[in-house]
Amino acid sequence: MSYPVHFELHHARYLQPPRRQRQPLRQLLHVYAGTLLLRLGREEWLLPQGHSVWLPAECLHGLSVLQGSEYARLTFSVRVAAQLPCEAGFLEGAPLLTPLLDELRRQPSDSGWQGLQGSLLRLLTEILPQCSLRRLPPLGALPPGLQPLVSLLMAPAEQPPAQMPLALELADPFRAALGLSPWEWQQQWRLLQSLAALKQGQNESQAAAIAGFASLSQWQAALQRHCGHGLGVR
Repeated sequence: MSYPVHFELHHARYLQPPRRQRQPLRQLLHVYAGTLLLRLGREEWLLPQGHSVWLPAECLHGLSVLQGSEYARLTFSVRVAAQLPCEAGFLEGAPLLTPLLDELRRQPSDSGWQGLQGSLLRLLTEILPQCSLRRLPPLGALPPGLQPLVSLLMAPAEQPPAQMPLALELADPFRAALGLSPWEWQQQWRLLQSLAALKQGQNESQAAAIAGFASLSQWQAALQRHCGHGLGVR
């Protein structure tokens, strides 16, 4: 990497299934819009918009990005001498962190280390040691009132009857926190489950049924809408 801290802004045009990766350098992920799902070992953390998570060097993880999400990935080289966290977790406790990341989002990507972006990144390395690090439960970053609904949406295909009234009641705060309606969010979650089933050797019909799609054609339509492709994708 050219600079001690590298800032990348990503916008997901389509749903991005998880890809296991091990980054040799320290990373910060910040969600500007939408939802990311971060798998660490057996846990999968839900990262709603407005939250930042820290990953230490050599941290094996899988990252799923829901369609329409926007997030930043900041990578810190060994040249950064600041005392940075050594474990994975949510970054909290520094009031300037989110405004600083919002300002970085607005800067031209080619402003360079000596420009305003570089000044902001240097300031970020001074702010990070002030942050506290918390390992939250998988849905712990969500407002408590949304956690029961998200648990229902992530449940196996057979849903309890209470899901629809609860989704209607919480549709506005759900969209404000996660960037999608409950139904759009659930459909993408189920697509991720079906793609995982394909990787495990299930055929398309089995994968669609496991994820709760009523038919293969319904699954196909969801793939086309959210992933930009149809059948036969592994």
